[in-house]
Amino acid sequence: MKKTFALTIALLAAAVSVVAQEEPRADCPTISVTGPAGVWLPGETIWFTTELKGTSPKNISFQWSVDKGEIVNGQGTKDIQVRSPSDTEPRLTATVSVIGFAEGCRAKASDTAFTIIDPGPIKVGTIRSAAAGDYERELAKFAQELKDSPNSQGYVWFGNRKDTAQQEIESMERFVLGFLVNKEKIDRSRITTGRVYEGAEIVELWRVPPGVDNPVCQECAKSPCPTLSVLGPPGIWLPGEVISYSASLEGPIRPNIIYRWSVSDGEIVDGQGTRQIRVTQKPTSQASLTASIEILGFPKKCPNISSETSSVAIDYRTTLIDELPNTKGIAVPRQLSKTDLRTVIDGPFRIYLILGSPKTPKISEVRNQSKQLKNFLVQSRKVPADRIFFGVRRLEKPLIQVYFVPFIDDPPDDIELIKIEPNN
Repeated sequence: MKKTFALTIALLAAAVSVVAQEEPRADCPTISVTGPAGVWLPGETIWFTTELKGTSPKNISFQWSVDKGEIVNGQGTKDIQVRSPSDTEPRLTATVSVIGFAEGCRAKASDTAFTIIDPGPIKVGTIRSAAAGDYERELAKFAQELKDSPNSQGYVWFGNRKDTAQQEIESMERFVLGFLVNKEKIDRSRITTGRVYEGAEIVELWRVPPGVDNPVCQECAKSPCPTLSVLGPPGIWLPGEVISYSASLEGPIRPNIIYRWSVSDGEIVDGQGTRQIRVTQKPTSQASLTASIEILGFPKKCPNISSETSSVAIDYRTTLIDELPNTKGIAVPRQLSKTDLRTVIDGPFRIYLILGSPKTPKISEVRNQSKQLKNFLVQSRKVPADRIFFGVRRLEKPLIQVYFVPFIDDPPDDIELIKIEPNN
């Protein structure tokens, strides 16, 4: 029993001796390293500092090492500056070894800083409203962001509509820069501006960290205006056929908009006031048909008119277009003014006016009436004089028949042509 007790006492004494040897000496100073607070950006310069508490020996020196980055200043002193790397590792550890401490004193310490990996440009704000309060509020926030990040640059994108007046653009830029530089005291050299003409009136505010590419305006191309187009039928259509046109709308569309259609020729069969119409065109009319739409209710300054043109086959044969009464007291020229003559004026056609009667008319009366009609067509309807011809034929009642005759075809063979002197 005495032997066992003596052995236990001996073991306890040995354990106490070991613990006493592992503990720091009471006269050793304590050492620690303090790195930067927060999160830092790749490529930025950060500080590490050695803190010593207690009595330190004279003539000590400091040997620093870092696992990443580069020590740019302070090697051999208590404080160092380290340029953080631009790689993909978010940690940087700095270690200091103090040379000159007494034997048995802890002489190493370290700390770790954290970096953001290529954050790219950082959007701080977007201004869409024209209200001065909105601009000042967003610009003040942007200025504070730059003050909190002194190594970053500011980038301001000005998005403009293509029809925005140059004076209006320059006035807005002066206001923004004046607010940042004069009121918020941001160095002008820290602010870069850019213009985009894509359709959206917008201002984007960006902070650009060191080593990061300048931003691209994200919303400059997002116009507040809907895009409007008209879709027509493919191919070539025949006169008299019914064809369809529809309005195509993309983007922000307000409710209760109004569709107002018009056509260059022909007639809207149905669909006026809706998104789609059906149209028919009279035979031997124009070689094309254009449908146009105007939309009421779009935002101010947004284009609200569009059109589409379709090709229509023209019947290149001699064709009777109209028949007008030719009796005394009837104002023939007034009736003739309603006849569509654009095909003759614009296309490869001549116009033949055939004076019909149950009886053989007097040649002098025919010539006088032909002269009056020709003068009317030339002066009032702008038909080229060399495309106007007259003839007579026997009919059951007095009529004036209007024929369109293409250059490649002949007039009806049962008519007698009337020659009018060129100067008449």
